[in-house]
Amino acid sequence: MLTLSQKYGKLAFCMAAISLILIIRDIVGLGIPDMVVTAVFVISMAVLRYEEMVYLIFFIFPIMCGAPGYIISIAYILLLIKGPRLTARQFVPLLIVTVLEVINELLRNLPGLYTGMLSFLSFTAVFFYFLDERSTQYSVEKCLIAYGLGATFVFIVIYANMFLQYGAESMLSGMFRSGALGVVDNDMEKMRGHIALNANTIAYMATSVVSIFSVMSIMLKEAPNKKLFYVIITCICLAAGVFSFSRTYVAVMLLLVFFLLFETRGKKKIKLAFLLLLICAVALYLFKDTLNSVFDVFEGRMEEDNIATGGGRTILFSLYNKAWEDNLFYVLFGVGTVSYREVLQVYNAMHSGLQQIWVCLGIIGFLLYAIRLVGYLKRVYTPKSSILYAPFIVTFIFDQSIQFLNPYPFVLILLATLQLPKIKLEKDACCANKIHV
Repeated sequence: MLTLSQKYGKLAFCMAAISLILIIRDIVGLGIPDMVVTAVFVISMAVLRYEEMVYLIFFIFPIMCGAPGYIISIAYILLLIKGPRLTARQFVPLLIVTVLEVINELLRNLPGLYTGMLSFLSFTAVFFYFLDERSTQYSVEKCLIAYGLGATFVFIVIYANMFLQYGAESMLSGMFRSGALGVVDNDMEKMRGHIALNANTIAYMATSVVSIFSVMSIMLKEAPNKKLFYVIITCICLAAGVFSFSRTYVAVMLLLVFFLLFETRGKKKIKLAFLLLLICAVALYLFKDTLNSVFDVFEGRMEEDNIATGGGRTILFSLYNKAWEDNLFYVLFGVGTVSYREVLQVYNAMHSGLQQIWVCLGIIGFLLYAIRLVGYLKRVYTPKSSILYAPFIVTFIFDQSIQFLNPYPFVLILLATLQLPKIKLEKDACCANKIHV
């Protein structure tokens, strides 16, 4: 029987190679061309078996914020070559979205339009590929572990760069929340080709990881070493979200705690409540000054003038709906995902994931996503497993304060939370196989 290091040694090496080249580029500061970065990603995926490649792809989901988008295009091609044949549920939605996007964008003459379309459709293809993929060739739990490791790596790189540039005191002041966190001077124009995110995207990604690993920790009945690993990932990503100083993040984290306490029973509920109190007490004792600084920033944010409009989100929601409703073609087929802002000429990007679907892809696209999502959730539903849906619910709620389709990697964050309900089916199938052996 192969040991873990023997079975996944090549995968670990590929993850390390990708991480190393990005550290050299983004922390050490050596200029590495996109083609070299892409080559490392592609070779790493190409040399792995299908199972290992799937884990590596989940690892790079969060990293796509700082990697060329055509890496996902190549990843999808490799999935088609190495994996099982596509099902109608995986292919037909992609075909419909492709037709809608081509109808909308084909006659426009905007810089980078076709590159953007390729990226959008590639991320969409991966979304629908894994949404309903129930192959027994890989483990959903290991996919989520890889995703958590990728997100943790991204947060460490971003906050390491901020610490080196500004120092801890300035970071804790909340002064540098605006712009692209992780690049020099938070300059949005320097964001391309670097691991960098704005504060709300950090909070969005942290929400998905914290919620996934919190639930997986509760589900574990044994393996204390694995539970400790889950807790460490949870704590790092929880802190990353807190230091984004996102008000929505605080709200969804409180909602997550409510979900976890409500869904757990008996001794698990008592243990969870005790653990939460213990973490709060230890944090207050060890990081009192830090927490005071954080609380001061949040208190200031709660007193900002724009809190009534959700930071201007309700205004944007109204403006985009008005521009969309005024054109029957847009209502039916959408405006297009890549160039919607240039076409509708609103001063800022949409800040509602659901709205972005109906504005960009019309009623047809909105119904497509709704039908696919509801159908998937019905298929993976198992009795007494509602806690598995908590990560999707809280991340979905957060997504209504930012985007979903564009920036394109955002679909992968929600996709990760949708994998968790498959774990129960996976474990049930594993137990059934053992019984029949």
